[in-house]
Amino acid sequence: SVPVLIGATAGVRDALANGSLSMEEVESFRELLTRELEQGASFEILSGEEEATLEARSCRFCAKRTFLARGDGGGVGMLSSGGMSSQVVVPTTRGRDAVLSLETRLKSEGNRRMLEDGVEAGLASYGAYLDREVLPKLASTLAIEGADRVGDSGAEGDAPTSITFVAIEILGGIGEKAGFGQTLVAVGEARELVGVLLADFEARASQSPLAERDGWTWRDVVTGAASLQFLRLLEALPEDSLVYATRSFNMPQGHEIKPSWVLGKYLELTQSDLP
Repeated sequence: SVPVLIGATAGVRDALANGSLSMEEVESFRELLTRELEQGASFEILSGEEEATLEARSCRFCAKRTFLARGDGGGVGMLSSGGMSSQVVVPTTRGRDAVLSLETRLKSEGNRRMLEDGVEAGLASYGAYLDREVLPKLASTLAIEGADRVGDSGAEGDAPTSITFVAIEILGGIGEKAGFGQTLVAVGEARELVGVLLADFEARASQSPLAERDGWTWRDVVTGAASLQFLRLLEALPEDSLVYATRSFNMPQGHEIKPSWVLGKYLELTQSDLP
């Protein structure tokens, strides 16, 4: 028999927080799952920090076996984003990670605003939300201001001299659209390319007929919101950082692996990423 693990992330965390989902409903689902899948089925709601840590573990596993061979994976950070939250992991000189889960709310504050208020106003509103609610938390936790270095020499939160940030999920897709997918680039170049992608999106949107824009769905605007979010995160990284954006890794054995909390959980359970 094969054990089955079902995990819930930011969407369920947000639903519990806003009251649209109750713990009683969660427990009912857990009981149903156990009853229907008798052979070792389990259900977990991951905290944002757990999700980030597992995603980072999967990124380091893949990076060590593909573009970057750095012993135990030290010096590899991570940027990840889904529809509700973004995860940021930064390695430090003290041998532990600075781990954040940020309520970037791509769907509700990004896509929805653009669909309701128009692209220009929606992007401005989403940018203001990120600046107000997200970036101060990032700056506070990592002890950074704008694009300055992470931490000061000797201060808690110090990072290794250079960090390679692996950008995955939606951000990995944006990196691929911007032209640096599966390519190691300096953070300054990544900012420039994502900025060009965002400007191109805005230009195309402004030239689209009003009647066409009235029929748009989230699929038509997500590139704009996700590019803006990625750009803001990139602007907060140390100037000597490197960025590697991808949705999946082509492993030496010839197969493709998608970095995710699921892979990270498997590695945690099996310890198969340890020397």
